[in-house]
Amino acid sequence: MDIGLSGLSAGTGSRLVLDSGAVYRNFVSMDNLGTLVGATRGGNQYKVDRTIREVAVDGGLGKYKGLRRRSAVAVELVANMLEFTVENMLLSLAGSIATHNGAITTVEGCYLGDGTGDQATFTMHTNVIAGSHRVYVSPAAGGDPVLQVEGGAADYTVVLSTGVITFNAGSLPADGDHVTASYQYDTGGSASAYIIRGGPITDASYLTNVALVTTLSGKTDPIAFVVLNPLSDAGFDLKTADKDEAVHAVTFSGHFLLSAPGDEPWEVWHPDA
Repeated sequence: MDIGLSGLSAGTGSRLVLDSGAVYRNFVSMDNLGTLVGATRGGNQYKVDRTIREVAVDGGLGKYKGLRRRSAVAVELVANMLEFTVENMLLSLAGSIATHNGAITTVEGCYLGDGTGDQATFTMHTNVIAGSHRVYVSPAAGGDPVLQVEGGAADYTVVLSTGVITFNAGSLPADGDHVTASYQYDTGGSASAYIIRGGPITDASYLTNVALVTTLSGKTDPIAFVVLNPLSDAGFDLKTADKDEAVHAVTFSGHFLLSAPGDEPWEVWHPDA
């Protein structure tokens, strides 16, 4: 016999996850991948670590079907970032904030108005800094503010120069809902640098999601490995070397929601097409 049994088949070549993929934040769908975080080097890692314990029974001989329980779930996406941008630094250091030395003003929790059920536009300050804004809608009936997702196929779009937020038809704030925003805007003064400092962990520190999106051979659409409610909580570690470029690993950890404590904070979007 020249070859032994294996799982190799005629379809194997069309079922492979290829290359390093790309990392996006605020992934929405295959048609709207969200915002690209930037170039990476050395690949990326997605990990769902589920601890399944056995229910101990006196006299039991081994593992029994129906007597297994989840005891812990840890979800991580490690992005080995090659690009150093202010936004990537803020993603790397949970709770950190960036200020411009003289030219940027930071606004936290600014009230923009109440929804009416048909009002689509709300306005921040002009000259909003790209990547700095977070928009929230607080239900009129009470409850925590809900972070909105930017994008034409998501909750809203924004024109940074005018600061105008336009909610999409399916995401209009209901009558009495409070609309707030945290953002930075350019005041027009002279400045030379962003200053990044640590700060407290707030609801605004968490992203809606982060996704490792990569090619699945044989499919038109990519495959997406998603972490929900992520926070970069592993710190920042930078090493440089002669005749090389620095890479810093950003570890995004998924978080359960208090409102849905049994829903694990991860998804995998496997394409049909």
